[in-house]
Amino acid sequence: MNLRTFGIPMAATGVLLAGRSDPAPVPSSVDAPGVAPSPSAVEAGTDADETAILQAGRARTQAMIGADTNQLGELLADDFTAVHITGYEQSKADWLEQVSSGETAYHDVQEQSASVAVDGDTAVLTSRNLVTATINGSRGTWPLESTTTYARIDGNWLATRSRSTTY
Repeated sequence: MNLRTFGIPMAATGVLLAGRSDPAPVPSSVDAPGVAPSPSAVEAGTDADETAILQAGRARTQAMIGADTNQLGELLADDFTAVHITGYEQSKADWLEQVSSGETAYHDVQEQSASVAVDGDTAVLTSRNLVTATINGSRGTWPLESTTTYARIDGNWLATRSRSTTY
């Protein structure tokens, strides 16, 4: 099993920033404009699977903020399950319907940290984020630690399960 922690500054993560209509660019591991990458970020660029999983996780975040359920659907395995901070387990179809209807709306996600562990065709992305969302009409910001399991399916890394807790 391979585990690395990424110390990439928020401005370089590719996650949509509050008040911006365009995503910050996802840098290569060594050429983030105006940002000196941490040694772990440089090292991370040498492992294609870890980089692909980080990119998939950040693409999912962008799709959540943009309520892009088509993109979300492509990034999630058919049997994807979301486990919320309450312990409620939600199917892919049910979660996408809530996002599509606006019942759940993600406004901002500020990545605090991310680490990846790869073991063959499975991987785990653990991230800490400050998530601002509206859920059933109530808006709030939560410090969430999300543990997302990925599987390599037809050559693509797809999320199969994501569990969020507060930290």
